[in-house]
Amino acid sequence: MKKTLLAIALIAIATISRFTEPAPNFTAVLAAALFAGAYLGGARGTLVAFGSMAFSDALWMYYHPGQYHFGIVAGVDYLAVILVMVIGMALTMHRKEIGGKKVVPASFAGSLAGSITFFLISNFGVWAASGMYPITWNGLVACYVAAVPFLGNTFLSTFAYSFVLFAAYEVALKAIRGFRLTRGIMYN
Repeated sequence: MKKTLLAIALIAIATISRFTEPAPNFTAVLAAALFAGAYLGGARGTLVAFGSMAFSDALWMYYHPGQYHFGIVAGVDYLAVILVMVIGMALTMHRKEIGGKKVVPASFAGSLAGSITFFLISNFGVWAASGMYPITWNGLVACYVAAVPFLGNTFLSTFAYSFVLFAAYEVALKAIRGFRLTRGIMYN
């Protein structure tokens, strides 16, 4: 239970970063989804990834009325975030490595796969449902080309934030275990 609460707390902190993005698409949303998949998995991971996105969207709509509209495109974004969470679940096959010296490779691989997945799916949704591009092959290509500048920030932020989330979780778990051992020695 403590591990779950720790994971949810880290995801909540990461979700708040959406409001402090220093550059377009430089947020912790995808990193939180990867982390939720890796450490919470299944239904809990889906609920937390979806919930963090919904909560931050609700806050965004409240503080920035008229700038964001929930519709088909946003629904496609939610689907993409859930798929990024599934990529995080795939990282659990390497959980021992994540807790050891393989945090950077796991964060890098998950961030790359998650960023590309989100890029492809979310921009397909923009092309198909926003009305900004003609529904032709050239329209689809134009949509992806227009989105390329955002892909770099998406990857960099996902990698940076996922590294911080994965590492902070492992460090916190080691500290909690150390505290339990110390406390047990002191009171025995």
